[in-house]
Amino acid sequence: MHRIADAEISIDVVIKDRLGACEHQYDVADIDGVDGKYYIPIGFSVAAAEPRPELESDDQHTEFQIFKQPIEDAFAAELHPYVQTYLVDAGIIESI
Repeated sequence: MHRIADAEISIDVVIKDRLGACEHQYDVADIDGVDGKYYIPIGFSVAAAEPRPELESDDQHTEFQIFKQPIEDAFAAELHPYVQTYLVDAGIIESI
């Protein structure tokens, strides 16, 4: 988790909790002739090691968003379903 946070958003993190395995399925793949991809990432709840770090995204992400609790239901409903699953597993939002 530390390596990924450093590589993808240029910050150090503290792991607060391990959320467990999640399933991700996509209808597209990075390989020609393959119709989709499936993988099982391990979710973690983390916090920035320093208050108000300056975030820098790598080329994998076009955008990211920071939000504070409590998260409004209308906002949570607009999140990607995989992000919703992580937030439910972390106890941050109710099941949508």
